[in-house]
Amino acid sequence: MLYIGVCFVFLVALDICPIDTKALYRRCLALEQTERHEDAYRDARKLIQLDPKNTAIQPVLRRLHAVIQDKVCIELVDIISGGVCYSVGYIFLSFSLCLCNTIQ
Repeated sequence: MLYIGVCFVFLVALDICPIDTKALYRRCLALEQTERHEDAYRDARKLIQLDPKNTAIQPVLRRLHAVIQDKVCIELVDIISGGVCYSVGYIFLSFSLCLCNTIQ
């Protein structure tokens, strides 16, 4: 609950000054804690564009990228394996997981 309030505070701060890198970084961390990974990733990418040498955001960006990539792979597996028989679904599942691991 605390992080939701924090997100709102930084939303207001970023409305006033959209290029405030500290507010963007802190909102990114708060969004990550509330499991709003896509929004946090968007903030992290924007922060890297504003401040490419920012070393604090780089591990956060890598972490968020991995989480989002895993979500995409899971969704892909669900789409591919949905509605097919178990054995064929298993083959597609195995292929999809290999594909996702290769992309990373």
